[in-house]
Parts: sequence; structure tokens; C-alpha cells
Amino acid sequence: MTSYLVTKPLKGSLRPHASRLFLAEGLSEVGFIEAYLTSRGVPVEDILLVCFEGIGKLAGGVDTLLKLINDNGQPISRFSHVGVYVDAEADPVGRRQAVANAAQKFGFSAQASQGLLGALTHDENGRRFAFHMAPNNGSSGKIEDMIVAEIDGSNLSGCMNAYEECLAHEQAIALTSKAKSQIYVISRRNSDAAGIGRAFTDGTLKVDHGAYAAFRTSIDSLID
Repeated sequence: MTSYLVTKPLKGSLRPHASRLFLAEGLSEVGFIEAYLTSRGVPVEDILLVCFEGIGKLAGGVDTLLKLINDNGQPISRFSHVGVYVDAEADPVGRRQAVANAAQKFGFSAQASQGLLGALTHDENGRRFAFHMAPNNGSSGKIEDMIVAEIDGSNLSGCMNAYEECLAHEQAIALTSKAKSQIYVISRRNSDAAGIGRAFTDGTLKVDHGAYAAFRTSIDSLID
């Protein structure tokens, strides 16, 4: 698996020829983006992929990255394509606003950033900003809700459903989408080395599944 991720962006390590920037909320999104970019054969030197580790760190992460770019004597416009990938969680409106604020920090106009509140891409002065908010760019939820759609169409769906029914009956427990995703990955790999991001990169979860169509479309808009 090609490594597009830059884990600790430092001065001199910002891939000076990368014109496409991907900001991912967590390692699950990182895994998906890495797996899909690899499947598309995108040259690693064209991409800077950074994990900002939670929506609460998006603004600070953007500020740090922009300072490093400035310290390297480069303009913000060196990134002709910028994408942000987040979960909606329980606050899709607030999350979308955080993404719009990030767009403005990257040099897109205030009017454009507010326009992102109702759109998923924006083109301005030869540059493009795009984002995807799991699960469906509108509803509350997370990337694991998309994964459940893949699970439901798999050959293990019957097993997973039976397990859920057993837990509900015996323990009065309703599995969250995150728990169901982890159980599926562990079962599919027959290993306790779980992790959603790793499951995308090793092929346990399939980036070409229909459940992730909108996610792929957003990435395509930045690389095609």
C-alpha cells in the first residue's frame, strides 16, 4: 500500500510538488482515501494527506499547516485542490460550518465558504474545494454507518444479524454501527488486529462498494 499520509507535517516534509491536499478527520477516513488513491494509481508526490484527529482540532490543524506552508515560503494557492473529510456525528450543521470555515482559511472567499453550506464542491480562480461528510452529506452519523451498508450486503450479513438478535435478547444490547463494523472486520480477518482504516487498506472493506459512492465521487473531483 502506498503511503500518502504525512503523519507529522514538518518544515521541509510538505511534499513540495503536491498540489492536492486531503484533510481527514480520523484514521478510518485516512484508510479509505489511501486505499482509493492507490486503486486509482495516483502518484504519491501529487498528494498531501493529513489527519487532523477530530473535528475539534480541524481549525488548529489548518492554522498549523498554513504556518508551515508560509514558513516554507510557499503561497496557500500551491494547493489547487483541497478536500476535507469528516463524520457528521450528531451535528451535521455544525460540522458543515467547520468545513466552510476551513475553506476560507485556505483562501476561498467568505461567500464561497458559505456557499459550501449548501454544496459539496466549489470552484474559484482555478482552484477547487470539496468535502464529504459521512454518512450521506446530510444526516447525523459516521463512516461506520456506510460500512454497515456494505456488511448488510455481504455473505456474513446473516451471521451478523443473528448475533445482533442474540445480544438484544440475552443482554438487551443494541450494537452501534461502530461496534458492528469492528466485529465484522475482526471476524472477516480472523484477527484481533482490527481497525477500520487498516481494513480499507488491506481490502477487508471494499472501497469500490456502492455504499461509498459519494465518498469516491468527492475524491474523484479532486484528482480527475
